[in-house]
Amino acid sequence: LVLEAQKAELSLNDLRRASGLLNRALSLETSASEKCFIRLQIGRVLAKSGLEEDAVHLYEEMLGRSGELADEYGIPFALYAADRLSALNGGLAPVLDRLEGLLKGDRWLSPAALYFLRDILAGLEGISPDSLLLDKIRRLEQLAEEGLATQQKAASLEAFVAGWLSRSGS
Repeated sequence: LVLEAQKAELSLNDLRRASGLLNRALSLETSASEKCFIRLQIGRVLAKSGLEEDAVHLYEEMLGRSGELADEYGIPFALYAADRLSALNGGLAPVLDRLEGLLKGDRWLSPAALYFLRDILAGLEGISPDSLLLDKIRRLEQLAEEGLATQQKAASLEAFVAGWLSRSGS
């Protein structure tokens, strides 16, 4: 159903059919992450259909989802919602608050998530007219960079330890 919906939306430009197929897929799906994936697509179809307010509401609901609910790359669906909200001018303050929550949370974000978060912040930096929000964006960018540096150090240490263990075990 999702593939049919994508074809209807992207190839045939039949947004009504795409919406119907996605809503049907959503009603049949049992996996929380698959439901989030489908909701992101529904939001995109809503925005393309001129129903931006409905898309914003959907993305705002997804923004509050747990950081544990992520795709196969470890990117929380809340990040995708933040990205889409910022493109629809859904309000920067709630997006920044959620990004801060994800960065300061007790769960490590994957490198892919940190790179995506950094890209979202860079985009927000270019559209924010408010100096207080710009300060917050820059602080969050610094936190994302620190997270990436920490993960790079951890990966280097892991490689060192693995090499050391393989040499000492032989």
